[in-house]
Amino acid sequence: MNAPYCAYQRTDTWPLLYVESIPDVGEQVELDAGNARHCLQVLRMEPGDRLLLTDGRGLKAEATLVEIRAGASSRRSGRKSSPPSAVVHLASVVPQPSPPEHILAVALPHHAGRAEWLMEKATELGIRHIYPLITVRSTYSRWKPERYHQLMIAAMLQSFQFYLPELHPPIAFAEWIHACPAERRAIAHCEPAAKLAVWQFVAQTGSKCILVGPEGDFTPEEIEMARKAGWQEISLGHTRLRTETAAIVACTWMTATVSAYHQAISSS
Repeated sequence: MNAPYCAYQRTDTWPLLYVESIPDVGEQVELDAGNARHCLQVLRMEPGDRLLLTDGRGLKAEATLVEIRAGASSRRSGRKSSPPSAVVHLASVVPQPSPPEHILAVALPHHAGRAEWLMEKATELGIRHIYPLITVRSTYSRWKPERYHQLMIAAMLQSFQFYLPELHPPIAFAEWIHACPAERRAIAHCEPAAKLAVWQFVAQTGSKCILVGPEGDFTPEEIEMARKAGWQEISLGHTRLRTETAAIVACTWMTATVSAYHQAISSS
């Protein structure tokens, strides 16, 4: 089984915000308009209140709000002519333990809402890398990395994590099965074959990648291609799952040992 890393517990009561970069301790940071508006209108924060910042690359910063201002309004229209602003002072910056480099490689669902849901839930579960696969039966055509990135940031904050999954550009199936850097690699499919149960696969040591196919599954030729490249064949259960459901099952199993370890050290 993997050497576990220390997962995160929410023991803080301070809000967590995302910033693109975190400077050194003692410096001040001006929050972007979205974060400033959130502090002012949603959290109702005032100077002196404490909060946490993360860059999504493992840094956790404790900060104090030193200044917050509502946006200026136009005299004629009454509308805001400038956005709200907020400045925080950094008290500490602590790198958080890095999670395992597990990978989800998935042919994204054709339905945009389901693809977005998949991105959110995979982020909440703590997966480290997401590779969209281009397969023979792939049907989606709209690649929206900016939209996915924003959804993943929100999911990271909601689940109180400090690492944002890395969303990679779409890659062809035939290329990925040879380029995948994971130590343990498996393909989940519905064709009759001798397969490991998913729990047997995740019990193996090392970083892992699970391939999840499109609606209609991988073709027999793709399955054979993966088999010849050394990929293990696994089952995610006894029922036929939608692509997004199968992806979440895969993520859950790959990150399950982390959660179990965290519970063990918390109770000790």
